[in-house]
Amino acid sequence: MTITIAESLEERRREAGQWLKSQRLRAGHDSQKHFAGMLDIHQNQLNRIENGESGISAETLDRAIALLELDALEAYERFGMLPPSVRASMENERKAQARRNAEMIESFSLLPPDAQAQALALIRNWPQAPSSDKSQSERHHGFAQEQPPQKGGKR
Repeated sequence: MTITIAESLEERRREAGQWLKSQRLRAGHDSQKHFAGMLDIHQNQLNRIENGESGISAETLDRAIALLELDALEAYERFGMLPPSVRASMENERKAQARRNAEMIESFSLLPPDAQAQALALIRNWPQAPSSDKSQSERHHGFAQEQPPQKGGKR
């Protein structure tokens, strides 16, 4: 069976639309009509996007990313809106990370059992900030923006 470009684009659009719908529902936006209004589009348009019958504009996707607190790169990748150079760069980074992970696992496996146990204990006790403490900028861009000082000089 031969898959045409049109079929693969339709499939990508359908999967991306289903993903967007699942993210909308996950975020508690049960009303398609209300969420469409938040996106500044008609409910019929959102319905067509979520059912894979229509594409999405970058402007509408940007609004959905902000409202649903989505990872922008993932959203743009799912909707096929990343330039090939960015997509290639992301794939190269994924491969590099997989190599680093494999090297780390190999190094860990060479440690004596008591050293492995100590390393695992350190990892289990490693302090982690709750994700809810992250600002929107940190969730989307991986860095915090400078915040103005609050009353009393606290940040």
